[in-house]
Amino acid sequence: MRALVAGKVGEPADVLRLESRPVPTPEAGQALIRVKATPIHASDLHVLRGRYGFSPEFPTVGGHMECVGRIEALGPDTEGLKIGERVVAVAVPAVPGPHMAGTWQEYLVADMRRLLPVPGHLSDSSACQLAVNPLTALLLVTRELDVQPGEWVLQRMAETRATGRTRPGRARRRCGCGGAT
Repeated sequence: MRALVAGKVGEPADVLRLESRPVPTPEAGQALIRVKATPIHASDLHVLRGRYGFSPEFPTVGGHMECVGRIEALGPDTEGLKIGERVVAVAVPAVPGPHMAGTWQEYLVADMRRLLPVPGHLSDSSACQLAVNPLTALLLVTRELDVQPGEWVLQRMAETRATGRTRPGRARRRCGCGGAT
């Protein structure tokens, strides 16, 4: 399989190389995902530059946030989702424990707890962005801003970014308050 691999910290254009690697094998509680689409988050680029809240061991496959694909194989005694099911694989670097491999590769192994089934009506390009930005917006509204019923959310300058576009709707659903962009 092909993978975009960074051998060291640096500017992505300088450190990323296309490499051939063996297809990984899932262990118990894991699934092998054939990646169909993966976004390039600003945080993915910051990870490669060494300017993010965590640093992977190098060499590392780029893309540490999310992707969409189909389950190709399951590890032994693995239950839940089925082979052939379309899923979003989500990495949460702040959570202790083993992390999903980078998403900028044709196949990856992910823990079953990091997989979400994808609704059939979503395209791969939409589904691959299903988790990180909407969850970031939800956390901003519920934990950081602590929006209460009747309060307003005023948003400026961020409406062109994915996280910003989802914040007003999440605020309205949480508390029935108004939101303006």
